[in-house]
Order: sequence, then C-alpha cells, then structure tokens
Amino acid sequence: MAASEHSSDSVQLEVPSQSSKAHRKLLIVIHGWGGTFVEAVSRIHGLADFDCAWHKGVFFVEQRIGRVLRQVLNAPEPDHCVQAFRKLIVSRFLAASTTPGSPPPESNEGVSRFTENQLLQDFPGLGIPISPGLRAQRADQLREEALQELQPILPVVDRLREELAGEDGGAKSECEAREAIIKVSLEVSSPYNLVALLELLRDMHESGGDLDTVASAALYAYSLTESAEQAGRELQYGRDYSFVFVNYHERLGRLADYGPADLLMADLPIGAFPHLEEDVRTLAGHGIKVARFEDHHPYTAAQREMLERLVKEGMLLHLALSGPLHGSELSPEELKCGADMVYESTVAGKPWDCKGARRLREAAHSEDFVQGRSDMGRLLTSLIKGGICKTELAQELLLAIPEDNAAERLGNLEWDKLAESWNSYFRDLGDQLGENAFVIQVKRPELAGTDQGGPSFGVGSDMPLSVDQNTRKTCRILVALAIRSEPGKPKIGTGRVVEYYSRAFPDIDYVFYCYGGSLMVARRINQADLTFNLGELMPRIGSESDGGHAGAAVCRPEANANYPRKLLARVERSNFKRFVEYLSMRLSAAGVEVIRIKDSSAPSGHHMRGSGKKLVFIMIAALATGIVLAAVSSRFRPASIRESNSDFFPQLESSGAAGGGSG
Repeated sequence: MAASEHSSDSVQLEVPSQSSKAHRKLLIVIHGWGGTFVEAVSRIHGLADFDCAWHKGVFFVEQRIGRVLRQVLNAPEPDHCVQAFRKLIVSRFLAASTTPGSPPPESNEGVSRFTENQLLQDFPGLGIPISPGLRAQRADQLREEALQELQPILPVVDRLREELAGEDGGAKSECEAREAIIKVSLEVSSPYNLVALLELLRDMHESGGDLDTVASAALYAYSLTESAEQAGRELQYGRDYSFVFVNYHERLGRLADYGPADLLMADLPIGAFPHLEEDVRTLAGHGIKVARFEDHHPYTAAQREMLERLVKEGMLLHLALSGPLHGSELSPEELKCGADMVYESTVAGKPWDCKGARRLREAAHSEDFVQGRSDMGRLLTSLIKGGICKTELAQELLLAIPEDNAAERLGNLEWDKLAESWNSYFRDLGDQLGENAFVIQVKRPELAGTDQGGPSFGVGSDMPLSVDQNTRKTCRILVALAIRSEPGKPKIGTGRVVEYYSRAFPDIDYVFYCYGGSLMVARRINQADLTFNLGELMPRIGSESDGGHAGAAVCRPEANANYPRKLLARVERSNFKRFVEYLSMRLSAAGVEVIRIKDSSAPSGHHMRGSGKKLVFIMIAALATGIVLAAVSSRFRPASIRESNSDFFPQLESSGAAGGGSG
C-alpha cells in the first residue's frame, strides 16, 4: 500500500496573529521526558518539603518529585551542595516514618517508592536510626544541618527566577539561562557550582526520545518562526511557543494545565496512547486543540477512524499518517519518519525551505531507519542517547537551520568532544552488558479472535496481545541484568543498551533490561515482530499501574502479587538466572508457551580483567621481592645455598670442590 493511501490531510496550521490569538500558545510535543533551567530552579524548594507517606518500610511520593529525588540521591561524585540536599531528603523520609498508621496509596499509578533498606545501605554516614523513637530527633538534626549548609544559595533562588524570566512572558533559551546562572553566581560569590546543581535537577527528565522526535520539534519551530517573520511578526520562545514532553506511558491529558493552546505532535505512535480520544476531548475542554498530528508508526483501521472522527469534530486540525495499516507492509522507498513528514508539510517548497532543513531531515531519516547514516546523524544520536538536554538541543538545531551550521554550533559548545568521550566509555562497556544475559524462546500462539482490529491470545486473559501472522512461529526475548555507571561517568541510557543488544544478539526480537527486581525496561528490537504488545504485557509481569506502548514499556516485577520476595530478595548476578526463570513463569501465566531458556552470557571479561591485573601484580611483586632478597641477603649466595643443601645433595659439595680445584 502506498503511503499516500494512508494519509488524511485537513486544514493547514495557521500561526496565531498577535491581535486575535495572542493568548494561545503553540506547544511542540517531544516524546520522552525533558526539563529546563527554569523548571530546575522551581524544583529546589521541592527538595526541602514534599509530600511523603510511609507504610511498612516503604516511602511513597508523587512520581515526578520522586524522579527529582532519585536524581539527587543517585548523583555520582556529589559536591557539598548535593550532599546537603541529600540530608534534607532523608530528613523528610525519617519524619514521614514517625507518623504511625500512614495508609499506602490505593494504587501504584503515579507513585515513586523508596525503601528504608535502600536508604540504610546507600547512606550509612547519615546515622539513620533503626528505632522509630529516635527518628524524629535525627530528622530535625539533619534538616537543621542541611539548611545551615545551604544558606549561601537559598536566597539566590528567587533572584534566579527573575533572571531566567524573559520579557513579555517569554523565557530565556537554555544557553541564555546558563549564562544568567553563571552571572548571578559570580555576583553573589556563591561557594557552590549552581550550574552543576541545576543541570542535575534539569536532567532528571532527560530520558526517552530519539533524533526523529527532536528533529521534528526543531523543524516545527523553524517553520513557525519563519512563517511568522514572513508575515511581519515575531514568535518568542516561552510566550508564543514552547517544547513540552509526554512519555509513552503518560496521558496527553496532563498537558491541560498549559491551556489555552494548540498542540503540534509528530513521531508519537497512536498505540502509545490507548486513551487518546478521551485525552483529546479532555484537552478540548481546557481550550487545547491538536493542531497537527503526523505519525509514521503502524496503526489499525479503528485507530484511523477514531482520528478522522476527531478531525470532523474540529478537535484535530491536521492529520497525516504515513505508516502501514496493521497487517500490511510498505516498501523501503515509501517509509517516512516524523521529520520527513514535518519537513514535507511545513517547510518543503516554502520561502524558508533551505539546505539546513533538508540536512536535518536527512539525518533524522537515516538514523530512524539505520541506513545511509551521516556523521551529523551519528553525532546527534550520540548526544541524545548520552542524555543531553533535548530542549537545548532542539533550540540549537533551530538556530542552525538557516545557516546550515549545526556542526559548527555543536563544536563551539564542545558537544562533539562530549559525544566522543561518551562513545569511548560505552565501547568499553560491551563486555559487561553481555555478562548476564539469557534468551527466553517462546512459541507464538495460534491466532484467536480479534479485539479492536487486532488478534488476541492468552489463557483467561482479558487483555489482547497482538500477533503478526506473517512472522516466524517462535520469538526470542533477551533478558539482561543492568549495569551501573561508574562514579563520574556518563549515565547508561536505555537507547545505548538497546543499540548494543541489537548488534550483539541479531536474532532477538525483544529486550527486557532489568534493574534488579525494582524496574524492568522492555523494548521491541525486531520491528517486524508483533508477538507482544508490551504496553499490555508489562502490567501482567508487574502491576496494573505499569505499561507503556506496544513497542516500549516498563514494569516493576517486584510489585506483582506473585513475586517471590523470600526466594529472590535482592536480584543480582548470583540469582539472576532464578529471576529469569520467574519471568518465564509470568509469561506462562499470561498464556505464552515457553520453549526454553538459554544462558547466553558472555565470559565475565570485566572480572577476568580485574583478576588478571591482580595476578600480574602479585607475580611482579613476588619477582621483585626475590630479586631484592637475593641481592641483600647472604643466605642466597651460592656458597650458602650449597651448604644448606649438603645434607640432601652431598654431591654438590664434591662437585663444587672439583669445580673449584679445576679453577
């Protein structure tokens, strides 16, 4: 089927004029999580006081603040400022644990969990009491110490808020914000590195997404600003348009607080948002319309009908689908990524069409389909997978498009050197990533009935899991134990991990990357394989609040009611095989026939290297000791050696005498 047969185009987006629609912002949606310096400043006070519930050794906090807390608690090589904030966080946890009878949340949805055992293990130097009676006192002590240590920066926060705010409701770009933070730090002689602290708090959301979603966002912003300029107007970042983030397992309805506004969305799979129609209607009630929805992922007939229904009702102004209808395929020549679609609909043939826009589109296309990759595409992908701030990257790409000087701009920021250092570090991690890897081979079930246009399977299951009848009869799931970054080293992003496993294990269809039993990230590797809808499978392995979309989802295995806590306890290298066997049991319970589990772990090169270094060191030390002893001790002279062995080898003396006599 040709791509054009899958498209349904409607009204072209009009840039709001300053007179009639100045109050409506344009929100460019980027897949994943992302942050800004302005948001980071607002999070500082949240570290000192946040809602927290405690129940049977577990602390519960709202998910978004929970991500901030994890970022601070897990920061490698923390400076004194971060250590002080850690005291504040722990003091709040201790205070919560002194409140008896705190009920647990009714569900795990939107909640982050922290355990007492983990705090005791990670922060032994903070003197966390075991006795509940002493915790209130220690909580007050830690809070007082932390506030005293943070006294130099807390008064600066309000000033930073003023400095980072742009004129007329606008906002500074991330580059401008960094310069303002440095300026304020110098003026107040702050003893702490505020840029490093705020980058830590900003980057707590820098996960998910790829070059296609970032390039699509940059092209959207470019076409909007250029078309406004053609009309004699100027669009200001923060006032007229902003980048906003939605991850696959989040609902679009959370953007309601931005209203009234118009959404521009590209490279967001329909299947990633099972409540899309409900969310669009909710947003409409808050004055938010979807101005553009352009996607290249597979879709079902029912999903297309739903989108076209929203178009007819005026809630979706522009719809374009270039992906394959479920069960059909497109030729390589017909395949488009999100950046292709945004370029063609908003830039191509317009007065602002230029080489820089085409180069960015080509880089995104080659990276999305992994063919004909360019140096620029590789660099941008390395930056995104390494955890660069996607808001700042989109802003830099926007500025680079007119002059086609992205390489120069990134070089001036030394991001090319940063990417190379990350790449070098990740290349050395290959052996470790393969040290704990098992392949679960499962049989594809026979096709059953359909539900909402897709086949389903599963014994006693009310959740359909898609099956592609055109693929082979078995599929393979790689289950691997996650590795941790060394202190001071780059974070190991899921994108990097998936890229490695797709090369090292070319025959696998899915990856389950396990951070112990607390978190498992699932990704589809073979995009032609539709055995599992991961967004529907993950709640069966974890809890009802887990999920994602068909090709990427997450879960918390230990949140499952059937999780064998006493048997597995803390999942690590020694019991990982047993954990994999448990996962296979969860698959069987979901109606999947497990054929076999194969240990595909590579030799522990990391530990072999460590042991080898120790052995070499011991050998060198022994040899050096022997040489020194032989040089300084008379016991090791030839005459002494012959004398000490004369009782065992009498011939030595006669031989020596004979030798001496002949000499």
